[in-house]
Amino acid sequence: MTGDPIRANRGNIALYWLFFNHITTILVQIRQTGKSLAPDVLYTWLGNIGASGTEINIVTKDETLRATNFTRLKDIESELPFYLKRRGKTEVANSEEIKISKLRNLIRGHLSNTSPKMALKVGRGITSTIFGFDEASYIPNIEIALPAALAAGSAARDIARNTGQPFGTLITTTAGMKDDRDGRYVFRLLSESAVWTEEFFNARNLAHLETMIRSNSRSEINGVTGKKQSALRVNCTFSHRQLGLTDEWLRRTIEESEATGDDARRDFLNHWTSGSLTSPFTTSITAIIRDSEKPVLHAEISEIQNFITRWYIPEDQIERRMRSSFFTIGLDTSDAAGNDDIALVLRDIKTGEVVAAGNYNESNLIHFCDWLVLWFTRFDNTLLIIERRSSAIAMVDYLIIKLLSLGIDPFKRIYNRVVQDKEENFERYREICKPLHARDPGIYSKYKSTFGFATAGAGYANRAELYGSTMQNLAKYTGDSVNDKTVIDQMLSLVIKNGRMDHEIGGHDDSVIAWLLSGWILLLGKNLDFYGINNRIVLSECKRNQEDNSPEKLYQRKEQAELRDDIQVVVEKLKSEKDLYALQRLEHQLRILSNKLILDNTEKFSVDAVLDEIRNTRAAPATTVFNRFGSGYKASNPLSVTYGAGARIKSSWER
Repeated sequence: MTGDPIRANRGNIALYWLFFNHITTILVQIRQTGKSLAPDVLYTWLGNIGASGTEINIVTKDETLRATNFTRLKDIESELPFYLKRRGKTEVANSEEIKISKLRNLIRGHLSNTSPKMALKVGRGITSTIFGFDEASYIPNIEIALPAALAAGSAARDIARNTGQPFGTLITTTAGMKDDRDGRYVFRLLSESAVWTEEFFNARNLAHLETMIRSNSRSEINGVTGKKQSALRVNCTFSHRQLGLTDEWLRRTIEESEATGDDARRDFLNHWTSGSLTSPFTTSITAIIRDSEKPVLHAEISEIQNFITRWYIPEDQIERRMRSSFFTIGLDTSDAAGNDDIALVLRDIKTGEVVAAGNYNESNLIHFCDWLVLWFTRFDNTLLIIERRSSAIAMVDYLIIKLLSLGIDPFKRIYNRVVQDKEENFERYREICKPLHARDPGIYSKYKSTFGFATAGAGYANRAELYGSTMQNLAKYTGDSVNDKTVIDQMLSLVIKNGRMDHEIGGHDDSVIAWLLSGWILLLGKNLDFYGINNRIVLSECKRNQEDNSPEKLYQRKEQAELRDDIQVVVEKLKSEKDLYALQRLEHQLRILSNKLILDNTEKFSVDAVLDEIRNTRAAPATTVFNRFGSGYKASNPLSVTYGAGARIKSSWER
């Protein structure tokens, strides 16, 4: 034997195991790590040994890749011992088809088409039990071809299921471009899939495995029935380290490939890029957030509804670590039956780091609340900050009842405005300071609307504020300990649209909201001692709380200084520009720049206040927006930050 033995790693083990359990798999790996080899080994085994009367269809992005795949298939087949080679010497084996008549198996290669009509025809023309899509993010019109192919093969898969023949769908790709039609579609599929965890191996049976996957994936619209259903699909994304390769190997491989910029990030770092859209984060902050990603150290599966929580603490250290500090729980809510997840982020108040996270769907909300109550009883040093919208209102009502039944004070365990606004309404606050047994039973109905973080149009709960200065400051102080891949991917998928920060089309930000809420309370929460939080220890141990002179910090300060200079230039142009359309472009530019601004605690800057002042004093002498103040900067207008109200109508600049 002259070939190179296939090396078992997390990627191909997960791929094979999921395939034989008939779970659609999306495998994302960096180049030169066997991403395409693993399926080809499987196809060779199926064609020569494991299947009979089966057609395997492989769709690739172009003719060159198809030819490469079929050359590799023939090379793998040539390494089989003679008694396992079932293809006759005269049978077809070219760059489009391999026929194995003895077992009535056929492996066929296909190309999609840049024409939507032709791509649909290609998909409908494939009737098969086994599909492979290689470099899916770059297959033209995959959004049309893939669903059409799966629909065409549904009857064949039913027959295979009943006769015990193998069947399944494998989607392999390197990371793509989210602002590209085909890359965006595959990224959406990936985002809506359950994230791979070795805990799936512990499923009791296939039904239990499917329940675990559906409970931890998003719902999607069934193209045939038009109804929502949870995705039975797994996101298997693996870095070089997870595949057993060293950082030195990666550095050398990137150098030898001569890949740079976004190409290198996609091919070797699993970064899905957005080349034509503007990120709200500076280059240095983006790198810090991305580099904070850690492997899951323990995936905990609940008895209730099979919820999977990703822990970044070893299993045998969780209880000890959770007794050593105080923790905030950020919770972004949904109805757990649609496109949005319920997202949870658990954060250590001393270090600011994420110690656990989870995304939950396809669940009864009462069951979810029962599971959430277990957090309160298991860890009495936690505070829940829940976004108060849609289903959260009913969830809060239920949580209050459950907590009271356990003798737990809801006002001390769930963030509420009675505590937050103590100074504005002290009489209300004094009511909740009474012991549980001495309180008026009606107090919980009276003040139930104060529980949770309700997004407002202005003030401290302003969404623009949350996505503006709060996010930038949290990224500055705790960006190096985000840890969770889902949170990181969603954060770095945020873009600025019309001066407002938002997720991309088809994207999600539920985990970002949970991360923001768990940190917002540390920056802007008031009277935290009521909850049992010692103000002196809040963010006292975060790695970036102290200024230093490392190259990264120096570069970050240089970036921020340049941002301030750029803002000043735009402001001066706004004061003298006469053309209406040029004014609108400058305003849009100012909002984009301001979204990347990181303010120190001594700084205040309001985009809208600056614009209003300019409109009112267009003929006034130029003044500086920022004045140097020590090592940082101080705004001339002491107003709270307001980000991204959107592009203004034309008349706002007209006189």
